[in-house]
Amino acid sequence: VADVQRRQLEVLFSEVPNFDKHLPLGIHDCNLLPLEVSKEEERANRHHNDKTCGYLTDRLWRMGARAEWMLARGEVLFLSLVANLWMKTTHGSGYGYTVGIDRPRFCR
Repeated sequence: VADVQRRQLEVLFSEVPNFDKHLPLGIHDCNLLPLEVSKEEERANRHHNDKTCGYLTDRLWRMGARAEWMLARGEVLFLSLVANLWMKTTHGSGYGYTVGIDRPRFCR
């Protein structure tokens, strides 16, 4: 298992030779790997994320008002646009998401 995880990290940081020498103190390799989820969890997360991203396109802003968000709909859409541009820049234009953020993979 440790060999597989080490290889995953090498692939993840393929452009940084000896990446582990550059990690801050206290950061363990195992904390850098993406979480392993079952197909059922993935399906449930995808459904939840699709539903949540749909809230951003609601012109009446019902969920934003109900959640008492501090930002107006226009501000949230602007932040979503900026996040989308960042995802396209860091992951390429074929990433496929047009509204919202699908998964927390940017916390690696």
